[in-house]
Amino acid sequence: MFANAFKFDRRFWLANLMELFERWAYYGVRVGLSIYIVSAASIGGLEFTHIQKGQIYSAWALIQSILPILTGGYADRYGYRRIVLISVLAKVAGYILMATQHSYWGFLGGCVLLASGTAIFKPAVQGTIASAVNNSNSSFGWGIFYWLVNVGGFLGSWTAGYLQMYSWTSIFYANAFIVSLNLLILIFCLPNEATLARAEERKNANLLLNKDEPDSKEKKSDQGVKNSENQIVNKSSNLTSLWKIPIETVKEMFQPRLISFLLIYSGYWAAYNQIFDTLPNFLDDWVHSSSFMVKLGEITGNKEWLNQGLAGVGIPNEWVLSINCLTFIILMLPLSWMVKNANPIFSMIGGIVLVALGTLIFGSSQLVSWSIAGIVIFSIGEMGAGPKMREYLGLISPKGKESRYMGYANLPEAIGWGFGSLIAGYWYEIYSDKHTLAKNLLRDSYGWTSAQITSLSKEEILPTLQNLLHMNKYDLSNYLWVIGHPDKIWPWFVSIALTSAVGLVIHQYVFKPKGFNTPKDTQNAPELLI
Repeated sequence: MFANAFKFDRRFWLANLMELFERWAYYGVRVGLSIYIVSAASIGGLEFTHIQKGQIYSAWALIQSILPILTGGYADRYGYRRIVLISVLAKVAGYILMATQHSYWGFLGGCVLLASGTAIFKPAVQGTIASAVNNSNSSFGWGIFYWLVNVGGFLGSWTAGYLQMYSWTSIFYANAFIVSLNLLILIFCLPNEATLARAEERKNANLLLNKDEPDSKEKKSDQGVKNSENQIVNKSSNLTSLWKIPIETVKEMFQPRLISFLLIYSGYWAAYNQIFDTLPNFLDDWVHSSSFMVKLGEITGNKEWLNQGLAGVGIPNEWVLSINCLTFIILMLPLSWMVKNANPIFSMIGGIVLVALGTLIFGSSQLVSWSIAGIVIFSIGEMGAGPKMREYLGLISPKGKESRYMGYANLPEAIGWGFGSLIAGYWYEIYSDKHTLAKNLLRDSYGWTSAQITSLSKEEILPTLQNLLHMNKYDLSNYLWVIGHPDKIWPWFVSIALTSAVGLVIHQYVFKPKGFNTPKDTQNAPELLI
């Protein structure tokens, strides 16, 4: 298995290294952002509602997922190097804005800029991977890609968990620095002297061909006119081509087998993204992990963790969510090797079913052990559902259109994540938010008016109810769980995921895709940086 890893070329490994840094930064923000958005301003949060959080994520999803459908064609035509440079600069600016802006529109602007940078980055790098693999090694190649993605995600989750102890803004600044490391790859992978010499030779050859005859001024004049006309024609042609790319991209997307697959897969993305959009809030509100912190302190001999656990402090939610990436790191490569010859459609169906099962498990209990078990099962399912989707699109993509088809992979995420964020934000605000359930109890059981409730700051709501009920925070949490059933939102996302799996079964029956394109000639494919 590992011997085959050395058969991939330079562009494959450069693309993966850049993806690792990009994901390190991205997940470093993503895993804790849901908590930061709704946390009280007095403790450094933005204090937005879950509905506003859903709106932010929906806008993020639409930009990050739809833009690659259009920009993928530009990466194929104009080269990946320029695209990556633009994307990295946009992402750095986005992280800085998110660190400094605390108004709704200001913070949304930072998220939009980060989403735009990610959207530009994704098809360029993933297109490079698609062009560097063929039918015989694509499954293993995409497995390596996803493995390194999750190495970056794991590093980002743990980095964020530590930095959160100092301040939220330190997370944004740190990840702006991490993603900027990709600029070093661009600098040190500039064309070498031999490449520059070949370019100079071509330039000299063109000069010789276009050299004017010295004995004819009229020919000089005529040639100058012709050159001017050619420049105008070339500019016009380039402009036409510039607008032609997105038009062709959209037209090609509406092939029956392709558009059917993309729409069906939207259900998977609606359920999948809740591990980042909603689960962090669910863990923060309802899951008790202080006992786990005690055990972690005892096992590692870390007295600070032990004392924190005894004082009722749980493990950082970012560390719990890092189980998702850790599962990938441990199992991705062997599993991708085992299913290298499996039909991508069947792998995706099985993966979605496991994602649904994992969601049901981590959303059904206040025990952190159940959360971890659910995340592990969810992650195993994601290994089948995520990489195989891009493998499927990469294999059916026509030669030279790999980035375009990698861009198409973002349409189901745009629909699923965009719509899923809106409904998740609404559902959580109404049915699962601990502060909402506490307010309802103050109103329904103690007769508090809306004016009385709104007079309390966000940090005062739960302590006020604790005093009225004579409970500590853990007993209150258990009581609100029993009377409010905040876990009721998860079966809805399970149903959405299973509907997507059934849709893929029907898709397979109707279209009966028996094979893929002939193996790609990777030697003549465009490289990422040279």
